[in-house]
Amino acid sequence: MSQKINHWIALYLSGKYPGHFRTPDKLYFIDKLQAINPTVFSDEKIKMFGMFGQVDEYEFYLSFLNKVDRDFPENSTLFKNSFDLPSEITNIQSDEFPYVELLNEFSIVKQETNPQKKGKGFEEFLKKFFNQINGLEVMDTKQASDEQIDLIIKNNINRPFWISLGSSLFIGEAKHTTSLTKTEAIKKVIGTLDFHKNISKIGIFISMEGFTKEKDEVLKRVGGGDKIISCISGLEIEEFLTIKTDPLDWLEDKIIQSFK
Repeated sequence: MSQKINHWIALYLSGKYPGHFRTPDKLYFIDKLQAINPTVFSDEKIKMFGMFGQVDEYEFYLSFLNKVDRDFPENSTLFKNSFDLPSEITNIQSDEFPYVELLNEFSIVKQETNPQKKGKGFEEFLKKFFNQINGLEVMDTKQASDEQIDLIIKNNINRPFWISLGSSLFIGEAKHTTSLTKTEAIKKVIGTLDFHKNISKIGIFISMEGFTKEKDEVLKRVGGGDKIISCISGLEIEEFLTIKTDPLDWLEDKIIQSFK
């Protein structure tokens, strides 16, 4: 089930689903979580109780429904159906992220031996990849052709984490070379962000082969200011498409890792 369906389930469990009044029962919900994996959710019980007075019921349920999707996908459907959901929710069609289709396209790009075709194919793949994430929109880069920006991504994600970033646009850079990407390329993205700091504070750098180890030191220095550079390797994208985690949760983790 997608995050779209989790939204409606959270509304229902919190007593806010139109036409279906119910009294929220967080303790019952926690018992259901523990039944999935007693060890994991017993350890998290204190955290869950602590959230009782800090967030409303909808946010509480949504947070842990998403966690079940991420960590226990094999139990997800059975867990959610155990709440006797109304047919209006169970009949909602999931906006399925095209994991398999994108993974096949990535494999084709990865195996391409012609440098020009590989570069073009990698950029086209990334445009499609980010366009498939709810709330993101890849814009036409012709207006920025003098700066050779690979991707301009419009941020319309309506989640507190993304809103707090204060970045209307993300600047994307793609590298498809057969060697590790060096820090000089990352510094170029930093310079682009400086030039567009009024509307963009986030840089997303995707390198097919990954980055040299000096990357961490550069990211540490950048993280002390008002910019964020998220470096993602081709292997990480491949693993994401294989494991099939939630796209927004995955991208959030990549942004958060930039602070380490």
